[in-house]
Amino acid sequence: MITTETITMVAGMLFILSRQVNGKLKHKATKHEKISILSQDVLQKISGLISKALNDDEISDEKFSLILSELDTFQEAKAKLRTMPTPEDESLLQKIALEKSQSSIKSCV
Repeated sequence: MITTETITMVAGMLFILSRQVNGKLKHKATKHEKISILSQDVLQKISGLISKALNDDEISDEKFSLILSELDTFQEAKAKLRTMPTPEDESLLQKIALEKSQSSIKSCV
């Protein structure tokens, strides 16, 4: 027979689990939103460069190089956003930095 204590315990565990999942999903949603904004910005820049090249009826090496550099910049920025640490990672890194600073202070004394 299922008791109210069991139901309460299961509900509490589900609540804790849902908060952890929600935190991770928020981080991922924020990251994807930033990548989406970056993509739209780069697409607009590249479209402008291509439009200029088509209006001139000429694609010079300089214009082509500009387009490729925008694409490279986008790839680098996207990779940087993808490797952003999660909030848990950031708090862990802050804790490690704090411990290191405290140990260096103790060794100086």
